[in-house]
Amino acid sequence: MEPNELTTYRGLGEVRNYGIFVLITLCALNIATLAGLIWFEKNDLKHELASMSDTLPSFDATKPEQTIYLPDNFLALHVTALEKIGFYEIKADKDYLAYANPKNNYIIMKSEKSINHEVQNFALVLGGLYVAEVILILGWWFFLRTKLRELFEIA
Repeated sequence: MEPNELTTYRGLGEVRNYGIFVLITLCALNIATLAGLIWFEKNDLKHELASMSDTLPSFDATKPEQTIYLPDNFLALHVTALEKIGFYEIKADKDYLAYANPKNNYIIMKSEKSINHEVQNFALVLGGLYVAEVILILGWWFFLRTKLRELFEIA
């Protein structure tokens, strides 16, 4: 092999290593994006539960039956004493995020099903995007390698 050809093959190896580094970096960025989305959605649900809980009236012993109007997917329970205060998860037929408010002794819950569905859809989109990125980088790599081999066959 000629010295130019050897140098080119070493350079191709470096380009390949750079491509692998780019793919690993893109995978890490996609995972970080998905983790950020999960964190954002969970905090948004916590904020929604806390603000909804603050709007609930305090329990009135003279009127044991009170009508409370809540949006869809919300459940509210009034208890005399709270065992836990703050946010926690309840596993039943669905996964619920619950917030126990010590100000008015209400436990307000909302299903995490809609959040999980949204995160799954976003994860599928990110996965498809990553596959497209891999195909693009592999196509670029094979094109570059083929063109360089043709260049040395002609020379």
